Amino acid sequence: MPAQQERAEFDRRHAPEPIEIVVLTGQSVGGAGKAGGAELWTPSADVLAYVDGSGAVVTEEGRLSWLATDAERDGWIHDLEALTQYRVRVRRATPDSAEYAKYNLPVPDLSHHFALDEVIERDLRIPALDGRRDRWLRPIVLSTELGEIHPRSFLRVVLGRDRVGGGTDIGHPEHRR
Repeated sequence: MPAQQERAEFDRRHAPEPIEIVVLTGQSVGGAGKAGGAELWTPSADVLAYVDGSGAVVTEEGRLSWLATDAERDGWIHDLEALTQYRVRVRRATPDSAEYAKYNLPVPDLSHHFALDEVIERDLRIPALDGRRDRWLRPIVLSTELGEIHPRSFLRVVLGRDRVGGGTDIGHPEHRR
């Protein structure tokens, strides 16, 4: 599909009117996908919380996404960092119910998903978003008969790259140290 048509399809899935919000990015920023014969990449960044246009803090998790060419892969245009606050100009996602009906799927709630048009200001410090970031980073520890498990490190445990309790290896032997 030509890039111009991809941009039109992307824009069709988002409201035409931009709004300005302040977002707190999650730990996953800058990943991108490219489907089939697409010319454009769709980079994205998780959103842990945001301050909407009325000043209300929204703690629902969401996502920013945008389009980029192969030449724009370095930094994906906006060069976003994890767990950072940005004032951004975005357009809300507007899922097409007819598109989901074709596949007999329910229309997802994308009310906290946005097309990122512009980063207006970087490295802001909004106290409510700082608090959300601090809570997100607070260590979580589960105690079991095997010892303590840190869920944020769970993937490392599952892959066998970590030891739990008294040195018990967890995970498939191929992935162990």
